Amino acid sequence: MAFDAHSNFGYSTVAVAPAPALTGLSLTVQAGQGALFPAVPFNCTVWPAGVAPLASNAEIVRVTNIAGDTLTIVRAQEGTSAIAIDVGFQIANTTSNKVFTDIETAIPVTFVSNISAGAQSASGQIVFANANGITFNMNAGTVTASHDGITSQSVQTQNAVSVEGSTGNIVFANANNITFGFNNSTVTASAGLTQSTQPVAASASNGSFLFSTLAFSNANGITFGTSAGSIISASHNALTSQSNQAASASNGSFTFQTLGFSNANNVTFGTSAGGIVTASVAAAGAGSVNFSAGTTSNNLASVTFANANGITFGLNAGTITASHNGLTSQSNQAASASNGSFTFQTLGFSNANGVTFGTSAGSIVTASVGAGVAAGSLAAGGSTMALGQVVFSNSNGISFSLNGSTVTASHDALTSQSNQAASASNGSFTFQTLGFSNANNVTFGTSAGSIITASVAAAGGGGSINFSAGTTSNNLDSVVFNNSNGVSFGLDGSTLTASIRNDITMSRFEPVALNANATSFGSPAQNLIFIDPINPTDAISFTNMVGLASWNFIIPSSSTTATGRHGITRRMAFYSRSVTDSGATNFSNSNTWVTMWSSEMTTTGLWSATSSSISGFWGWQTDSTGGSSSFSTQGTTSLFTNSTIIGQKLMLFPYATSMAAGEYLMAQAFSSSTAGGASASSVLRLSIQIMTMMTNLSMGADFGNASATRNTPIPGLGVYSVTSGAFPASLHTSQISILMQRRGIIFKA
Repeated sequence: MAFDAHSNFGYSTVAVAPAPALTGLSLTVQAGQGALFPAVPFNCTVWPAGVAPLASNAEIVRVTNIAGDTLTIVRAQEGTSAIAIDVGFQIANTTSNKVFTDIETAIPVTFVSNISAGAQSASGQIVFANANGITFNMNAGTVTASHDGITSQSVQTQNAVSVEGSTGNIVFANANNITFGFNNSTVTASAGLTQSTQPVAASASNGSFLFSTLAFSNANGITFGTSAGSIISASHNALTSQSNQAASASNGSFTFQTLGFSNANNVTFGTSAGGIVTASVAAAGAGSVNFSAGTTSNNLASVTFANANGITFGLNAGTITASHNGLTSQSNQAASASNGSFTFQTLGFSNANGVTFGTSAGSIVTASVGAGVAAGSLAAGGSTMALGQVVFSNSNGISFSLNGSTVTASHDALTSQSNQAASASNGSFTFQTLGFSNANNVTFGTSAGSIITASVAAAGGGGSINFSAGTTSNNLDSVVFNNSNGVSFGLDGSTLTASIRNDITMSRFEPVALNANATSFGSPAQNLIFIDPINPTDAISFTNMVGLASWNFIIPSSSTTATGRHGITRRMAFYSRSVTDSGATNFSNSNTWVTMWSSEMTTTGLWSATSSSISGFWGWQTDSTGGSSSFSTQGTTSLFTNSTIIGQKLMLFPYATSMAAGEYLMAQAFSSSTAGGASASSVLRLSIQIMTMMTNLSMGADFGNASATRNTPIPGLGVYSVTSGAFPASLHTSQISILMQRRGIIFKA
């Protein structure tokens, strides 16, 4: 089977979350970290930042494709449930249950631990391959081998016999009065005449000689004899010279004429029916098998698999099973107490101070206090005292109760109250706890835990009551409480109620007051991005942004016959603090800002000139409506002084949105385009009101870094250091160069 690929330190965090978070099928990791993961497919674990992965908060996904840093995933793998994956979640190529089950599935059910052949040994699975005329079979637990004899006999060479100089097939040729014959497997030779006493010549490949009596010697598997007194017979055993045969095994190969099978490793060889080689393996208990583990090796008759390290073994008929609890490698856990914190893999509870620890049901830690324990000591903050009884008092939003011997505590989730604002005619103030004082015949109280009541003493004898507010005091017969500033009043019988809103949304917000008499206007540079910090203390909802601008509309001389157009585009964008800034310990000190939205608006001036007249058109927007104006003049003058054309105007930028209270950066950039005559670029000129807060300062001397452009008295105020007309997707506070000038603007519905 194919195994999943793995990688060391295949870890990153989510830069772009799946959409939707619970069912999306792709996510993006941090830039350049897609290469840390192995080849697909493989499984990964995804879990939130700042915590360990648990069954309650983690999901296993299967990665089926990687394109750069974008991973295509299949959700809810290995029995896990899908979670809402968000930006900043951790993702890692972990060792999950599937890794071990894949290995267990690939291990053969039965195998021989060790086998030797010749001088070599091997372990694992043994395969008997049919070769060299030997065929193997398996009958129950017995391996059998059969040999085909010599089904494929190579040509034999009789080294000492050569007839007519030929080798290979032997041919007996009749000659010299000798006639050869063949009967079954017997070669016969007969002489055709009676030998005289005269020498007779005989020859063979190695020479010739004369003889009177010819003698045949038995050799090379040929046996000679005589028959009927005059017949010489010769017989051959057919295998006197066997050529070398080849055999091979996992440790090498060799040649042989006679193959020997040696008994070893509980395998016993034998023969059957003369031409069959048999092999049998000793039954369990009859002999030992060599097993190796780590650096130790032993011959064992039986092997016991012991449960340990989260692995449990079982036996089903002849199959060994193993299951894993998934916790063989325990990550460090954290524990803390009043005297510090530490990490552990095994947490030990020590008996002390009259408290005895134990376990119950395998996974429950119990603690009991000995009866009659003498007064000990209790420490809180920097004080310690001896006591025999401990009393838990309800305070700070925590309520205690006792059930049997168990102390429980519940929390109302309001231990840290942010400052709230209250105002009256004599001023305003912030508070965490608001106190109502009885005065001026008004008595305050509480009802139902969260309602403040106020009662006014009945007028005695029809007279009036003196009321004071701010610096004013009057005797009044009746008092009217008006709803304002987020405070709403009600009357129930004789009880006056007041409730404070904490969800105020502003419809007008002016970070820096516009100065209608301002004389400091400047033409915005091209391809620069001006940054202003915007920090609303409450939520705001607006449809327009309004600022002061000064316009000049100049047309070339009437002696020039031409037309032209000049447009000025004002672009705006808003940035919010990034909650995934890796260098920040919390949201408030994040120095990375990400874009929320951006928009643009273009103002256009058109002109047409002939030899006798000049006409022009200018389109603009005010804080109420958009409009246009057209006009004409005679002569050569090119500067129009009509008050509807030049001077300070409210420049409206329409954009509808809502923003929560918080910290934001407003970015502005300006660009222009021209068409027509050579003087088209001077048609429409725009100057934006600029309020210089103070002389540009480098606060390095105060903060120990003379070049630290971030250390401005107004953080975030300045110019984006990268010269580009395009808004960046994100920027860092360190990229804002100090420019102590603000561009006044009003956010209004």
